[in-house]
Amino acid sequence: MKKKEREKEMAKAKPKSQPKTKSTTKPAKMSLSQFISPLDDRILVQVDRAEKITAGGLIIPDTAEITGNLKGTVVAVGRGHRNKNGKIHPMELKVGDQVLISSYVGDQIDIHSHEVKILRESEVLGVLEK
Repeated sequence: MKKKEREKEMAKAKPKSQPKTKSTTKPAKMSLSQFISPLDDRILVQVDRAEKITAGGLIIPDTAEITGNLKGTVVAVGRGHRNKNGKIHPMELKVGDQVLISSYVGDQIDIHSHEVKILRESEVLGVLEK
């Protein structure tokens, strides 16, 4: 009997739920394309992290600057380039393509600790087969 009375008292003592307001915290999984969308013939590429250990067993430190070609995944694409006649040339790349890019092209930005590059479609060296 006492147990039921205690449960009733606790139910009464609980504060009423606050009205739901817009939360400032971000959901755990958000796509990078929600933060920025490329314009014209530009694409957004998430650069894959380089191997930290070489095939020979050498460990590459974080302070070593990596140059050369990078592999990445296309996260978002623009609508395409408009030519002089006003027609839009559609993009050949699509979201999810694995591409090879030079480390010197495009603009590098960091979005929520993800290394991302914005570059033109013509600056892509090639599409990697899956």
